[in-house]
Amino acid sequence: MTTNSRKELLDALRKRYCYANKKERIEILENLIQTTGYSRKHAITLLNNSQQTFDPKKKGRKNRLGLEAQEALIQIWHVSNKLCGKRLAPFVEEMCENLEIHGYLKISAAAKAEILSVSAATIDRTLKKERQRCQRSVSHTKRGPLVKNKVPIRTFTEWNDVAPGFFEIDTVSHSSIDTSRGFLSTLNMTDIATCWVIPIALPRSGAFEVLDALEQAKEICPFPILGLDFDNGKEFLNDEMITWCIKESITYTRSRAYKKNDQAWIEEKNGSVIRKNVGRGRFEGKKALRLLKALYKALYLYVNYFQPCQKLLEKKRNGAKTYKIHDKARTPYQRVLENSAIDKEVKSKLIQIRNGLNMLALHEEIQSKREELEKLKIPVPSPVTTIIQMQRNAVQKLLAHESAEQSKIKSTIEETRKSISMLELGTVFYLQGDTPRGAEARIIRCFSLQT
Repeated sequence: MTTNSRKELLDALRKRYCYANKKERIEILENLIQTTGYSRKHAITLLNNSQQTFDPKKKGRKNRLGLEAQEALIQIWHVSNKLCGKRLAPFVEEMCENLEIHGYLKISAAAKAEILSVSAATIDRTLKKERQRCQRSVSHTKRGPLVKNKVPIRTFTEWNDVAPGFFEIDTVSHSSIDTSRGFLSTLNMTDIATCWVIPIALPRSGAFEVLDALEQAKEICPFPILGLDFDNGKEFLNDEMITWCIKESITYTRSRAYKKNDQAWIEEKNGSVIRKNVGRGRFEGKKALRLLKALYKALYLYVNYFQPCQKLLEKKRNGAKTYKIHDKARTPYQRVLENSAIDKEVKSKLIQIRNGLNMLALHEEIQSKREELEKLKIPVPSPVTTIIQMQRNAVQKLLAHESAEQSKIKSTIEETRKSISMLELGTVFYLQGDTPRGAEARIIRCFSLQT
């Protein structure tokens, strides 16, 4: 049920609840709880209290940015794939330079100085209206065979001071809510030390498809793959996977069953990289697979060279509040250059690649591939729509029942007034909001006094 529907229902029930007796109040309360899902105490509070009023004239803090700077910031935000303020603020200067070099951003020196001086909070406030303009997935992870006993467990606390080359990997299904076979999948990989991301499209989530994708990842990864950490899915926990890891001298570990936080790094990348750019629709067939591969080719460069990310440094708990301290937002490319364990030859190659990239061109290519891929999405009926429609029907039925009772009360009041006028008993006052039974009792008392 939507917020507006709940508000309409409360407005219809509140007045009647105030003048009802105990039995009627219980009935109204039970109907409201059943329809909206509110807790009992919360429903009682809403029925007893009138709606709060807000002053529309109250204004917030004045924006530091001028109109030209705001328009430029919105353009930069769209090109950055709608980053949050904390991730965008350290990267604004580099983005401005890249867009100005390729002739896509033309602003005055004063507007540029305003953009470069703003904080992350100011960026979020400025982009609030633009953000406003602009479901969970079905899990396909199934238990692997008894071979999981051969794979050691690694938890999320064991990734401190790790060298580049140790990846968390996971498969992301593109099936929507339909779990029948035939849908495409993605093997997603992220390096713990540098946050380097490698997405690879799969025709299906099988053991041999995963091994082929890992061979591709070895070719495009700028540094050697030293270790893999995966979940308990059967596409990873199999003899072929273990044999390949031993052959390639790659360390292999797994997370604990039903403990998603053991793979917090890759779970975050599944949402911010794969789901954000591909969505949650169902994709099938060779044409969709070719488009997905083309999308990931551009996305690989865009995410690793132009998408800053933050790493959690410290987490403290003070009573009921949790305080988190993150490092400065940097791109995976910048983290690779800062890491002393990576060869200088690798870094020089990455610098050459970075100097030849056009950020806006990559962003536009990604958007065009997303639009083409959206046209190939297989329509799947959503159960959420059915549930919402059922809730709306229940609200309409309850409102119709309430209106029928109100009309019945009004007709009873009219009949009572006619009866009073027929009786030569003097003046009888009828109180507003009185129940028909109370009015009838008052008539009888007046009649007995007159006689």
